[in-house]
Amino acid sequence: VADGPVIQAAAQRALVAGVRVSDCLDLIAAFRERHPDVPVGILTYANIVVARTGFMRDAAAAGADSLLIADVPALEAERFTRGMQQAGIGSVLIAAANMPDATLERVAKLSNAYTYCVSRVGITGTHAGGEFDAGLIQRVEAAGAPPAVFGFGISTPEHVRAALAAGAKGVICGSAIVDLVSRRGDVAGFVQSLKAVTRNDS
Repeated sequence: VADGPVIQAAAQRALVAGVRVSDCLDLIAAFRERHPDVPVGILTYANIVVARTGFMRDAAAAGADSLLIADVPALEAERFTRGMQQAGIGSVLIAAANMPDATLERVAKLSNAYTYCVSRVGITGTHAGGEFDAGLIQRVEAAGAPPAVFGFGISTPEHVRAALAAGAKGVICGSAIVDLVSRRGDVAGFVQSLKAVTRNDS
């Protein structure tokens, strides 16, 4: 429900190819074996977590470090974050500029990995750049939430620079990378161009 056409199309291609949750966990486990020190965060939806008994345990066993269930609001999140804690996996919740302070305080209470700050309303994708609100970062920090990172609409080094200038500790870029993969583009070069900004601005 949060993903735009690029991620939706990728999900459809995966389903048609027969990819299942267990295949994704195997992929994470293989990556973790090759890269023991690279953090791995899963972003998924509640239907998968609820449908697969032991999902959080399996995710942690595969080597995932954190889990964000994008369609679970803060009001309903505690039973999920409790399961993450029991499995030894970090919890991530979403913060948005239009959230009241009480909701941000709940996000802060239930998150312990990082805080996913959405840069604009709507769905994921590169169809519209984000608006990197320093005020949201300040409110997240004031609530005592874990480090704030911006996501949604990040597809250029300029977006990364703006997000960091607003006070974010990092960025999440998904659709632009998935789009490049689908077109067999230079993913490594693109990611390096985004990463270079973080080194220059740190």
